[in-house]
Amino acid sequence: MGIAFDEMNVDLVISKLVHIEDNPEKIWHAFDAYYRPGYFYGQIEREFGITPDTHDKLVHSFDKKVAEYRTRAEQKVHQVTDKCERETRRLTLVVKAKEMDVVHAKLEMDAELNR
Repeated sequence: MGIAFDEMNVDLVISKLVHIEDNPEKIWHAFDAYYRPGYFYGQIEREFGITPDTHDKLVHSFDKKVAEYRTRAEQKVHQVTDKCERETRRLTLVVKAKEMDVVHAKLEMDAELNR
């Protein structure tokens, strides 16, 4: 003899379900089918702190932060590159000036030796 439908409660149904099905994936899909997808997300989030929705939000937030840091890093690289290029041009001018000094000194020595 079974239990009348109006005498059933959630605890009784779940206690019977464990004897009918033990595959959590099948149980999950059944809840999705008979309630709606995501029906338990609010409860899962309260119990465990994360749901697919909050996961997606966290991933989106993480991706946004990574993009911000990437942009900042690229800006810093460009700043350093520009600074290095300016310093290279400055040092090139210094070296050319020193080369000219050497050429002038050599010419003066040659002139001094030829006297």
